[in-house]
Amino acid sequence: MLETLLITLIVLAIVNIAIGLFKKSKIEIKSQLKEIESSMIKFDSTLERTEKSIKDEFQRNRTETNDISKTNREELTKSLKM
Repeated sequence: MLETLLITLIVLAIVNIAIGLFKKSKIEIKSQLKEIESSMIKFDSTLERTEKSIKDEFQRNRTETNDISKTNREELTKSLKM
């Protein structure tokens, strides 16, 4: 009878420890997931800004290239007319 009670007590202690560790790790996982989520949101906003910046830069580059090409064609036309 004493052995059965002792075994039951040991099993309950092990279960109690396991449940305590599981809850603790679950809380840590939730906080880690929140950190990851906030990092992903920050990364997404940074990526959007970078994307807009790159698009603007390409647009300016196209405009400048077109202007330079036009100027070069006009200069060539003027030099050929002379």
